[in-house]
Amino acid sequence: MTGSDKKADNALEAAIDVDPTTGKVSGKLAVPESFAKGMGLAVSSAFAGLTPSLYRRAVDGKLKTRLDTALMDKLCEAIADTDVRSIASGLLLQQLIDQADRVEARARILELAADHFPTDENHDEPSDISDQFLRQFWQAADRATNDDVRTIFARILSQEIVNPGSFSATTLNLLTILHPRNAQRFEQFCRMTLSDGIESFLVITATHADRPHLEINSISSSSKIGEWLIDFGINREDLLDLVSIGLVRSSGEEEYWENERVFKTETYDLANRSAHLRPGHLALSGDGRSLGVISLTPTGHELRSVIALDPDFDYVAKLTSILKLADIDLVIT
Repeated sequence: MTGSDKKADNALEAAIDVDPTTGKVSGKLAVPESFAKGMGLAVSSAFAGLTPSLYRRAVDGKLKTRLDTALMDKLCEAIADTDVRSIASGLLLQQLIDQADRVEARARILELAADHFPTDENHDEPSDISDQFLRQFWQAADRATNDDVRTIFARILSQEIVNPGSFSATTLNLLTILHPRNAQRFEQFCRMTLSDGIESFLVITATHADRPHLEINSISSSSKIGEWLIDFGINREDLLDLVSIGLVRSSGEEEYWENERVFKTETYDLANRSAHLRPGHLALSGDGRSLGVISLTPTGHELRSVIALDPDFDYVAKLTSILKLADIDLVIT
C-alpha cells in the first residue's frame, strides 16, 4: 500500500504502510506541519489496541496465524472437549482476519485524508481533535464497505483535524447506513444548493418583482404538490425519503425566506462555484417578497461539505430565469 505522490511544502512526507507479512504499520504521511499533531492523534487512535503482528498474509490473500504449535496446544488445553479444537482455531483465525482487514482499511483512510488538508502555510495550528470524536470516527469508518465511502470518511477526518467540532456523531453514523439510492439523490440535491458555510438551501420559488402578492414563479414544470425537483431527477418520494432520514428539513411547502435574509450573504458556494445574488431595487423593497426554499438539516449540511460536487447547470439556468423575474441577478464565477 503506497501513499499519494502529492507533496505540500513544509509537510511531513512519506507514506503509511501495512507490511503484508507481519501486518506491522509503519511510515509517515504528507501532512502540512500545522496539522501534523492532529494527524498523529488520528494515527495513534486508528491502531491503538490492534495487534497486527499476530498475523501474516499469504500470497493468495488468505490469512495464516504465526502462532507456534506449543502455544496453540496450550490454548486448546484450556478447552475440555477436544472436539471443539477446530472451532476454537476457526474463531481465532476469523478474529485475526477481521483485525487485518481493519488495519488495512484504516491505513487507507489515513492515506486519503492526507490529500485533503489545506496547503496554506499561514494557517493557524488548530486545537486538538478530541479523543471522543476519534473513537466514534473509527467505529463508524470500520463499517465503510468501499473506497467511495472511505474517501468521504477521509475528508471528514481531515476537516475535523483542521476545525475540531465540525462533525457530529449523527453524521458519522448516518453515513454508514445511508441507502445507495438515497445517497445518489442527496448528492444530486446538493448539486443545486447554495451554502454560506453555516447553512445550505435550495431555491424552488421566487415571488414576482412586479406582482409579489399575486404571482410566484417556480423552477418546476409540474403543478403537483411535492414535485418541485421533478425536472432534475428528484421526485416527491425522493424528497420525503431525504426528510425521513434527517438530511433535509422539508419537502417544499414549509420554508419561505424573506429576500433580506438571503441578501445578507455576499457570496455563496454553489457546488464549488462562487455564486452572488445581486438584487435590484424592487427585490430590496420588502413588501412580502421572498424565496421558497428547501434547506438542509445540520447533518445534511455537514455531509454536503465532504461531497465532491459539480453544479446542475439545467437547474442553474432555470433558477437564473425565475430570479430574474424577481429582480435578482444570479452571477456565478
